[in-house]
Amino acid sequence: MLAQLRDLLAEADFPWAVCGGYALEHLAGKPIRPHGDLDVCLPEMARAAVISYLLNRGWRIHEYRGMGKVKPILAPEDSEEGRNLMATWGDDAPVQFFPCEEEGLL
Repeated sequence: MLAQLRDLLAEADFPWAVCGGYALEHLAGKPIRPHGDLDVCLPEMARAAVISYLLNRGWRIHEYRGMGKVKPILAPEDSEEGRNLMATWGDDAPVQFFPCEEEGLL
């Protein structure tokens, strides 16, 4: 999965970094658990460039809107600054969200 990310972003003109589970495993020096996704950290100032880059390569992008809702992003101007993005390839189904049942969490 990491090699695919490297290949995908090889021609990107914006900085990026792996974060989340894979980054923690790198720091720990060993695998911790299987992963179903890959978290990438990108600078906010590159939002439009990232969206254009991925859309031009056939990716679908959704923006997290809170309360388990996502909004499809079809162009950079559809996205709101500061919102997290999720990118899926081709016909992959968007992530299904469920309410959190832990007390004190929204």
